[in-house]
Amino acid sequence: MKRIIIILRNLILEIVLELNLHKLLFTVLLATAFIIVPNSVKAQSETPQYPVYIVQSGDTLNLISLKFNVSAEDIIAVNNISDPNLLQVNSQLVIPGIEGAAGILSFEPIKLGETPIQIARFYGISLSTLFKLNRITTPSEFFLGANAILVNNIQENKGKGMLLLRDSESVFESAVINDFNPWEIVQENQISYIWEIIPGENFVAPVSEEKSISGSVIFDKLPLTQGKTSSIIIHQKNANAHASLDNMEINFFELGDSSVAIFGPHALKDPGLYPFHLEYSATSGEKIVVDQLISLQSGFYPNDPELSVDPETLDGTLTQNEETEIKEIISQKTDEKYWNGLFKIPVDEPVCIKSWFGNRRSYNGGPYDRFHTGVDFGVCANLNIYAPADGVVVFTGPLTVRGNATIIDHGFGIYSGFWHQSKVLVQVGSKVSAGELIGEIGSTGRSTGPHLHWELIASGIQVDPLDWLDIEFP
Repeated sequence: MKRIIIILRNLILEIVLELNLHKLLFTVLLATAFIIVPNSVKAQSETPQYPVYIVQSGDTLNLISLKFNVSAEDIIAVNNISDPNLLQVNSQLVIPGIEGAAGILSFEPIKLGETPIQIARFYGISLSTLFKLNRITTPSEFFLGANAILVNNIQENKGKGMLLLRDSESVFESAVINDFNPWEIVQENQISYIWEIIPGENFVAPVSEEKSISGSVIFDKLPLTQGKTSSIIIHQKNANAHASLDNMEINFFELGDSSVAIFGPHALKDPGLYPFHLEYSATSGEKIVVDQLISLQSGFYPNDPELSVDPETLDGTLTQNEETEIKEIISQKTDEKYWNGLFKIPVDEPVCIKSWFGNRRSYNGGPYDRFHTGVDFGVCANLNIYAPADGVVVFTGPLTVRGNATIIDHGFGIYSGFWHQSKVLVQVGSKVSAGELIGEIGSTGRSTGPHLHWELIASGIQVDPLDWLDIEFP
């Protein structure tokens, strides 16, 4: 019996030793592979590779050199250009000074929630190359509204997408769910080990566009501009979304299978970078939180000629009740969207605009510290005023500054205001359709002559109404 035990023990030891030998051989082979691969990569990259730029209409060598911060002389030399004044549109120019990044240079907008490492992973370039391409030193310089210079290898980028690693989920589990090889993730995401990707992190994976999260949120009209309308669309129902721009709350509404928000920054808000916050629930139940700097650019609004008006209409103590009443009306948010398609001009043609939205204003010799909150239409055809889009009338009546006024609720926090009318032809509660007659042009309130002041409010902020004639929101 003792002999049998000894034989069994030796047999087990032999098996263990054999397994350890196999493990040792596997480790050696694996280590050798990691040693050999960098050497082979190094050997292949000994011949410098440079990206190329496709010449666009209007480009000159000086403009191209400024875009990429390289000298025009270097571009001429590396491309053997005989005549710098003859650049053919769609021709390719090698851009010197950026080695190891082969592909086509393009300017791509920074997407919502994108970080430099995610951009580098998706485009298959190193973080240092990305920083060098864009002449930056810190990640904070990648903000919403900015364009990044990228090397776009169309073939390599095909079939790529961004996935979110869910809470309590591993990359292996995500691979099973989304049908991809987990070991491809190591190379695609420039990591050493697959477990470096942690739950809550976005990573590059070989998935279809439908599965990718990169297209699930669309932030339109970037960079933001003073007084201009923008929108956010989350392609998901019941996203329970909330957002803010600096200290301004942004409201979302359900529209079909999406959640949408329509808003605009104040026309007097200083240009610069501001904190943007967004949070919503993904289809899987995870809470997605994005905190990112966003760029606000100037609307370049000119100064109107100085205006002379009744001083009483400038007295804040006398007009405070009016401002409070209007603010209370437009702060209401209707969950139903009444309008469809583009808005219409609220007057008959020929149209003559006397003052544009956003123009800076001075009253009675005062400073230019106010702005024109709408568009003024003069009397060039007749006195008719029409509803620019479907909606519900929520206010009619005389006001000190605005004169005889009408306010239409278009839904989703969008309102139209019509000031200085001689006649109001609708009543509170009336449903109006686009093109329906609602009033007549006049000169009541703070006015220097007969005109219609049309104002459009999005989430409590006046925005340029003329944009809504050409752009369908959301």
